[in-house]
Amino acid sequence: MDSLPTESFPVEEHQTEIDDRRRSIGYANLAKLDPQYGLYTSVVPPLIYALMGSSREIAIGPVAVVSLLLSSMIQKIEDPIANPIAYRKLVFTVTFFAGAFQAVFGLFRLGFLVDYLSHAAIVGFMGGAAIVIGLQQLKGLLGSFTRTAVNFSAGCQTAVSNIVMAITVLVSLELLTRLLYFTPLAILASIILSALPGLIDISEAYHIWKVDKLDFLVCTGAFFGVLFASVEIGLLTAVTISFAKIILHSIRPQIEVLGRIPETEIFCDVKQYPMAIKTPGIVIIRVNSGLLCFANANFIRERIMRWVIEEDGTEENSSGGIHVVVLDMSNVTNIDTSGILALEEVHKKLVERGIQLAVGNPRWKVIHKLKVAKFVDRIGKGWIFLSVSEAVDACFGSKMVVDPCTSV
Repeated sequence: MDSLPTESFPVEEHQTEIDDRRRSIGYANLAKLDPQYGLYTSVVPPLIYALMGSSREIAIGPVAVVSLLLSSMIQKIEDPIANPIAYRKLVFTVTFFAGAFQAVFGLFRLGFLVDYLSHAAIVGFMGGAAIVIGLQQLKGLLGSFTRTAVNFSAGCQTAVSNIVMAITVLVSLELLTRLLYFTPLAILASIILSALPGLIDISEAYHIWKVDKLDFLVCTGAFFGVLFASVEIGLLTAVTISFAKIILHSIRPQIEVLGRIPETEIFCDVKQYPMAIKTPGIVIIRVNSGLLCFANANFIRERIMRWVIEEDGTEENSSGGIHVVVLDMSNVTNIDTSGILALEEVHKKLVERGIQLAVGNPRWKVIHKLKVAKFVDRIGKGWIFLSVSEAVDACFGSKMVVDPCTSV
């Protein structure tokens, strides 16, 4: 059995403990509490995580943003200076229920809710929180990452580091608590100041701007929400913009006209691949949406008909017109009744123009719903194909469309 690196073990644990102790004091000040309460929070959580946690690097303890959120929320109810006892009772009550809610979320596996807070939102949120903390005399820091980074860089290899840290802090509480009363606020501020520059990631914000402008909007929304309103408003703004982004993409999906790559059976977007060749008499349209539903059904229907009208007037189709519209459904994973009604309206309008509708590569769930809704019977079972290539070949085989390669 491999043995632990005992030679460096004590130094590593005490390095983490020293960093944790000084930051915990600063976080208590940020939460408008006496310094010893910051040390109290560094005793029990590390012991619990050492027994139940899975990561060997992470170090558990108070963090700056939670302290900032706690003080900004409770100060609206009770003044920590005028009535410190009532303020502390409210803090204890809030933290108890926060832990209870976290336990319930873990029991019901609701951790996926964090996924709605995007990376861009976190970057903006951290930057805004850093400036707010700095403006409040630099009394706090987004500390969980720094504590963990110190723990990792010190070379700690087991969860025992949390136990040693908790024991050392407990000894400090017994022997050094009286000295904390005389700790100058300037020292607490300097503790936080040492780590503030790393919280505002300007390079990452610029990278987000270059990659995705909507993501940058989420980032700036979180940043200015925290900076000019509150931590809660900043988070709410970021989540709201993120949801609006998701809704925008879902109700306005891309509709592409496809063409065949020469000497292949591959059909690609003609705008993305200019070498792709459109097939005369056939319009191949792909819906780039995982869900064809009530939110985007009307938009998709209108876009399909607009493409049909535009393609009908192009040079390739000016002589014989359009005979078949092939709808590539490979990206559609689900469909609801509104989506089926939209397809029925598309089919009806195409029939009025003398055009046949074909469906290529539908997913199992989609084709099952189309069968139940009798849509397959309306367009004909012979017009459902496994692939777009098969649909195009069937059009040539039925002589609805003349193959340009054989007509010469």
